[in-house]
Amino acid sequence: MNIEPSVLIWTVICFCAFALVINNLLFRPILKVMDERQKKIDKWNKKANLMETEAAERKAKKAEEAAISRENAKYEAAKKRQELKAAAEQKLAEMRKENEDKLNSKINELKSHSLENAEIINGKMDDFVAAFTEKLVTYR
Repeated sequence: MNIEPSVLIWTVICFCAFALVINNLLFRPILKVMDERQKKIDKWNKKANLMETEAAERKAKKAEEAAISRENAKYEAAKKRQELKAAAEQKLAEMRKENEDKLNSKINELKSHSLENAEIINGKMDDFVAAFTEKLVTYR
């Protein structure tokens, strides 16, 4: 087997021509498509990261608003409890006063009836003593 320089030169020329054709018709378009695809992927990754960040911020903001809302609700509930407690204490005081007034009224009424009954009894005491002594005397 001999190496022929003309075949060697033509082989190198054909290989270079084939490499140029393949490079221009196949590799460069594929590399271009792959670069464009990578750019799109990078773009969508950035967009996804941005959306993730925004979602995390919204979630944190909602959590903060919920915490504030809970605190406001607790404050309002405590305030309402205090108002209701004050109203209940006021109503209780009014009811006590009303009951004391009614009780004093009944006591005064009973005192007046007691005095009337005492006067009636005192007025009839003489008759009672006379009837009692008569019974004692006649009993023997």
